[in-house]
Amino acid sequence: MARFTVRFATQDDAEAVGGLYERTSRTFAPHLFAGSAPPGYEDFGLRLQTGDTFLVAEWQGAPVGAIHTWEDEGVAWFDLLVSGRAGAGR
Repeated sequence: MARFTVRFATQDDAEAVGGLYERTSRTFAPHLFAGSAPPGYEDFGLRLQTGDTFLVAEWQGAPVGAIHTWEDEGVAWFDLLVSGRAGAGR
């Protein structure tokens, strides 16, 4: 089983993780973005700047997965899972 390092995303991850979201959106959900661009590194960077929290899965030092996380009244939530390598989503 592959071992991934999981950490909180930083602004330095904007290009790599934003690109991962963009490539995955174009490949697996092109119908959702007909006539518009899928979310990319600008969107990801802006979300980090405005206080959103993401966890990043790294493989050999490179981001290969991410997930948006937050807490609301003691309940942990997540969405926007993206994985560019098998197992990174776990």
